[in-house]
This record gives sequence, C-alpha cells and structure tokens, in this order.
Amino acid sequence: MAEKKEKIAVSDKMMGLLYLDKSLYIGVAGLILGLSFLLGGIFIYIFMKGAYERQQEAPNYFDPFQGTGYSAISAQLATDYFAEHVKEGYRLYFGFDPSFEPFIFCADGEAGEELKALIDATVNGYDDGLPPMLRLTGFSRPLTSEIMGYARDAYSQMWSDETIPISSDELYQMVGDYYLDTRPSSFFAEYPWVMALFAVPAAILAVGLNALFQYRKWIKAQIVRLERYREWLPTADRELEHTERFAKRLPLYLTEHFLITAAYSLDVIPYEAIQLFSESGSLLLAVIAAHFVLGPVGWKIGSVISTVVYAGITGSFKVVFGAVFGFVYAPLVITGLHHMSNAIDLQLIADYGGTMLWPMIALSNIAQGSAVLGMI
Repeated sequence: MAEKKEKIAVSDKMMGLLYLDKSLYIGVAGLILGLSFLLGGIFIYIFMKGAYERQQEAPNYFDPFQGTGYSAISAQLATDYFAEHVKEGYRLYFGFDPSFEPFIFCADGEAGEELKALIDATVNGYDDGLPPMLRLTGFSRPLTSEIMGYARDAYSQMWSDETIPISSDELYQMVGDYYLDTRPSSFFAEYPWVMALFAVPAAILAVGLNALFQYRKWIKAQIVRLERYREWLPTADRELEHTERFAKRLPLYLTEHFLITAAYSLDVIPYEAIQLFSESGSLLLAVIAAHFVLGPVGWKIGSVISTVVYAGITGSFKVVFGAVFGFVYAPLVITGLHHMSNAIDLQLIADYGGTMLWPMIALSNIAQGSAVLGMI
C-alpha cells in the first residue's frame, strides 16, 4: 500500500495566502446578492400579482380623461367599428355611456350579439326602447395620434351624410385621452418588466456560482503547488509570521530565506533559486533584449498605432472612425480585449498630451447602462 502523506500544517497567515482569492469574494457576494434580490423579487411579484388580481375583481370606473388602470364602464350605445388592426385582429369602436358621453374602446374580432344590438340601436334608432347596457372591462390605454386620426375621420361623418369638420383638440375634449382595451390580457403581458425581478438575480447567481467554480479549480491547483513546497514550507511559514508585506496592497513577502507571493497563486521561492537563475545569464539576456530590441520595436509600433488612432479621431473621416470604433468596442468588451485600449490611451497621452478614446468609451458605457435601465 502507498504510504499516506502527512497533512501539511501552516499558520493562519500562510492559510490566508493559500485560500483567499478574489474569485471567492465574488462568488460569495454573488450568492448573497443574488439570493437577496431573488427573495426581494419574489415579495414584489407576490405583492403585484395580488394587487393585479384584486383589481380584476374590483375594477375602477373608466375615466377617458385620465389613466385608471383596469377599469369598467357600461355602454348604452355604440357605433360600428371605425378602424381595424388586421394583423392583431382587434377593432376600434365609439361607445356612449348612460349619459351618452362618447368614449373609444377596442375589442377582439367580430362583435358579439350584445354589441351588435347597441350598434343596431345607434344606426336604426331606439323607438322601441334602448337595448340592455353592455358592461365593458379592460385596461385604460393612451390614445395615439394614429387612432385619433381614424377616430376624427369617422366621427366627422357619423351623424350626417356630409362630412362635418372636427379638429383633434375638439375630439380630445369629447372622448378624452384614453381608450378602453377590452381584449383578454395577463399579468405578464401588462407588466413584462416583472421578468427582470427573476432574470437579474439569476444572472447574479450565475456569476457567483461560476466564480465559486473557478475558485474550486484554483484551490486544487494551490494544493498541488503546496505539495511542491513541502520540503521547505515549514521554514518559510515560520519566517512569514515575522515578516510584513513588501508593499501595502501587494501580497509579496521577503523573508530571511524566501520570496513568498500570492499575487496570482501561492509561490514560495528560495533565494538560492533566484540566484541560480541570475547566474545562468538568462536574466541578463532578457534585460538586454527588453531594453535594446523589444523596447524600441514596441515603442515604434505604439507610436504608429497612436498616430493612426489620432488621425482617425481628428481627421476627415472621424465620423466613420467613431462609428467603427463604437461598433467594435462592445464585442471587445465581451471578449475582454478592450483592456488593450489602455495602452493606446497612454501612448496618445505621451505623444499628443491627451486622449479622446476615454470619453468615447465613457459614452459607450453610459449608453449601454441606459439601455439596460430602459429595458428594466
């Protein structure tokens, strides 16, 4: 049987470097925020659904001059439909309440028998008495200019064979600013934004769970690395206890015999290894290459890029450049490649004393945020 390895015991300080990572904080915060928003969304949904059902049971009196939500009104007379939406299949009618005040309502498909009776009484007269009133229920919706255009044409010819001119203002004074939509509806059809109460928490929870999944993979990698340091880890751990951070926000510790860092993952590097690396000459060659080859070439490439970008921003085709940049920037954000614009910004500042990319990016972010708020 294989000999079981003894568990590595480390101090709390080393444990913090080993196990604490931003993915853990993001995951825990995502779960807490997601569950909190989900719970709040459920309460809001229950409250709104209850208010919707109570409104269905006891509708308001329909007032065409102000929005009254789910409403009801009794129609004493009605005209034949004056407009029809072919695609959605609803028709618009003039109705008259018991006081013979006009209003506009819409209904699905063909008129029912009760509505036909009201239309017949309006067209042929009601010498034998008025027909029974028809109770109409539905949602109060704003009258659009398109509906009012059809309504004005129909009302102008309603009472005479000749057209009697009527202005939009006069018609608004008679039929109000709202019409009654009697078509069947549902809670989610009236309040589609309610889905955001569940979509937003779901997205936050997905981010949190993904972060915790990444943290689990990161921890496994950390444990594997810890095994590599088993030989000198106890000594490094003791030295770490009495060592302060090299910089305030940088998880780097320079102990007596080790360089310990957790910037990306835990690394415990003996100074002897660093010395051997330096003595091999690789570091010297890398420094020479960086200063005399990579640096100048990179600087020239950066200058060319900044020149092209500056010409695009300030040149004759700046509108085209701005449109292309705006179109490309959003996909770059999705892939994470938008961070490369920071290097271009810094090069523009170095060469021209300022950058116009940052304001453009800020406007792009504001536009995206406004679009999200608009959808919510």
